[in-house]
Amino acid sequence: LNPGDIEVTLSENRPNPLYNIGNHYGNLLHVPFYLKEKALKTNVPAYLKKFKKTVFVPHELSHARSAFGSSSFNKAAIIVMDGAGTDHAKAVSGGIFFGHGNEIEPLEYCDIRRSIGFFYGGLTVALDFQFNDGEWKTMGLAPYGGNYIQELENLWKMERWDTYYRNMEKMKALAAKHKKEDMAFTAQKILESEVVKLCDRAADLAGTKNICIAGGVGLNVKANMLLVEKGYDVFVYPNPGDSGLAVGTALEFQKEKKKIDTIYYGPEYDFIAGEKVDPSQTAATLLEKGKVIGWFQGKMEWGPRALGNRSILADPTNANMKDIVNRKVKYRESWRPFAPSMLEDKANLYIENAKKSPYMIIGFRAKRAEEIPAVVHVDGTTRPQTVNRNQNRRYYDLIKAFKIPVVMNTSFNLAGEPIVCTPQDAVNTFRKSGLDALIINDRLLEK
Repeated sequence: LNPGDIEVTLSENRPNPLYNIGNHYGNLLHVPFYLKEKALKTNVPAYLKKFKKTVFVPHELSHARSAFGSSSFNKAAIIVMDGAGTDHAKAVSGGIFFGHGNEIEPLEYCDIRRSIGFFYGGLTVALDFQFNDGEWKTMGLAPYGGNYIQELENLWKMERWDTYYRNMEKMKALAAKHKKEDMAFTAQKILESEVVKLCDRAADLAGTKNICIAGGVGLNVKANMLLVEKGYDVFVYPNPGDSGLAVGTALEFQKEKKKIDTIYYGPEYDFIAGEKVDPSQTAATLLEKGKVIGWFQGKMEWGPRALGNRSILADPTNANMKDIVNRKVKYRESWRPFAPSMLEDKANLYIENAKKSPYMIIGFRAKRAEEIPAVVHVDGTTRPQTVNRNQNRRYYDLIKAFKIPVVMNTSFNLAGEPIVCTPQDAVNTFRKSGLDALIINDRLLEK
C-alpha cells in the first residue's frame, strides 16, 4: 500500500474546557487550546497529510464502537465509563449508547463534573499511587479495608469532579486521617454503586440486558463482577482504556461489527538458545516442583493483560506462592493479588456463575478456594482467564498437563517495567529476577 491509499482514523481527544485547558487526553492529537470541531479537523498534523483521508471520531463513540463492534451481540446497551472524553464539541465522562445491527445511537452522556473515573483516580493519587496506573492498586487494596468513610462519600456527592486533582487537598486530608485500606474500600464501594446504577439505567433505556463496556473504568473487575451477578450478559472490551480506541475508530468509520476471537496480535520471535524441550509438559513439571517460570510464546498479547504468551507462571496450590512471587520476582507490594488461568471446561469447579472469560477482565467469587489459595484474594474473589485449546493451544496443553486445571498467571515484567516483548527482554528479566526457569517457544533456560 502507498500512503495515498490509506484512510487514517483518529479519536478526537481534547482538553477539558471547564477548568484545565492545556491538559490533553490521549496521545493521537494535541491542540494548544480548546478548539471547536471545525477548527480541530483542519488542524491535521503534517505527518498525516500524506494519507488519502484523515477521519476524526468522537472519543466516547470510539469507545462505544470498540466494545459493541467486537462483541457477539446484535443488540446491546453500551456503557462508556472513563475520566474524560468528548462528544463532538462537548466534554463528557462517558455515556450510554444503544447498539443494534451495525448502528450505534447515543442515548445519554455522563456529566464531566460527575466523573467517577476522576474521583477514583484522584483517590488513587491521594493514596500515593499514580493516576492512570495505580487504580489497580486501589482496587487490590480495597478488600483489606472494612470501615466505610462517610466523609469520602460526602466529598463525592458534594464536590465537582471534572479533574482528578480538583479536590486533592481534601482527599489527602482524609487519607491522613483514615487508614489507606478504608479509603480504598470506600472508594471501591462508591464506584461499584455508580457503575451498577449506570448499567441499570442503560438497560432500561436500551431495553436489553446485553451490556457492552468500554472506557478505563471498565478495567474494574469487581464492578464488572457485580453486573454479571445481577444477571446481565456482560461483554467488556479487552482493552477498554484509551489504548484500545484505535480499533473503535476504524470500526466506526467502516460501520462494522467484527467479533473478537483473539488478542494475540503482537510480534513473535525465533529463539535457538537453551535446551530444546516439550514446552507444555516441561513447564507443568517445573511448576509441580514449586518453580516460578517465565513463559514466552508466539505472538504477544494486545492490551493490559498477560494471557499466556508473556506470562510468569507458578503453582496456585501453594499458599505461600503469592508472597514468593511478589517478593522475589515482581518486587511489588505484598498485598497485590494474582490471577489464575484455568481450563474453560473446568471453570465451574473453581468459580461461581462460571462463564467464558478469556480476557481476565471480570471478577468471580471463588469456589474451592482452599485448593488454589495463591490466586484467591482476601475477599474470596478471583480474576480468571478461561482457556480453551482453539484460543491458545500450547498454553491449554500446559494447564491440562498440570496437576490441577489451574495455574497462577501474572504479567512477565518487574514492578514499574513494561511487559516483555522480545526474547532479549525476557532473558534480561530472567537474569535480574528470582525466576527459576525461562521457556521461550520450545527452548528452556534454567539458573
